[in-house]
This record gives sequence, structure tokens and C-alpha cells, in this order.
Amino acid sequence: MGRYVWLLLAACSFDHGNAKPGDAMLADDDAPDADRDAQIDSNIDAPKINCPASYTISTAGSRYRVIQAALVFADQHKDCNNDQSSGTHLASIETEAEMFAVQAALLSVAAGQYYIGAAQKPSQATTTTGWYVFTGGLLPGGHWGNANDDQPGENNEENIGSIDTGDLFHDVTGDVVYPAICECDGMAIDPTVAGYLP
Repeated sequence: MGRYVWLLLAACSFDHGNAKPGDAMLADDDAPDADRDAQIDSNIDAPKINCPASYTISTAGSRYRVIQAALVFADQHKDCNNDQSSGTHLASIETEAEMFAVQAALLSVAAGQYYIGAAQKPSQATTTTGWYVFTGGLLPGGHWGNANDDQPGENNEENIGSIDTGDLFHDVTGDVVYPAICECDGMAIDPTVAGYLP
């Protein structure tokens, strides 16, 4: 209630101490301060990343660049890494939200299959286990449109990840030519995951 009384007094044309007409300060401003402090804290914690101008897609908390030229995995991997001295790489899809955002962004460019920053740890028992993104986390599970290692099962030949605009993740060998999507998030490629690459 004190908040509303103060607002009424501040709106009046007389001066009480430092209060002047139009200076409508809230007497009980704990909630706004808390909101403002939280906003300031989140701004302080937010990474300050300078991405190359070619990273024009902004979604899921990162910036992305689509390489429309179809090349083998090693060439796409190198192209993304060369965009900046650090913090750019093939897209590391860490959450379902990012997965769907990236899929929608790619669909707006051209339907098809694209290399992403994901690799399968060697010697897995099944085709859909042991998948890591370049930044070190696990690739979101349960979203495989095609994971077959050329059937009938895991043979450790298709250990590179791709995303399809129609049915999400696929496992591939890396020697097939596809376009790719790069991500600028300021994060380095995890050395353990880098060791999984062919």
C-alpha cells in the first residue's frame, strides 16, 4: 500500500524533501530492484562473443553460418574452424530446442542433409549411443531419422553426425559430400571429442 500512497504524493504539485512532481519513485522498490539486479547479473554472465559477419543466423543463443557447398566432412570441419581463431566450429547441437531451431533455420535455406559438429565415441554397441557434440556434451537422444551404419547394426564406420531438414539426425562416414552448418559460440572443441574424429 505504501507504494501507491507515495505515487499519489509524488504526483502532487508540492515538494516534500527531495520529492518533486513527476519524480514518482516507488517507496517499496524491492521487487523492481531484484528484477533489475537479475537482469544486470544475466547481462554480466552472458558471453560477449564477436562473431564473423558471415554468421547471420541468430537462434538458440548462438550465431550460425550455412555452407551451401557440398564437401566432405574434413573440409567442412576445417572451413568452420578457420572462420575465427577460436569459438567457431561445426554446429554443436546440445539441446532439443537448439536442434529444432537449427532444423528450421536450415529448412529456410534449403532442404537436405548437413554436417554438424557431432561424433560417436568408437566401439559403441549400438548405432545411436555414445554421440558427443564438439563442445563436449551429449547429442540429444531419440531423434534419429537414420542411424544404421549401413545395416544390420553398429560397425564403427559411420561415426560422424549430420542433421536432415526432414528427419533430424543421421550417422555418416564423413567421406560423402554434404553442405554444413557452422556455429559461433565462443567455445573450443573438446579435445576428447576431437579424438573421436576420423
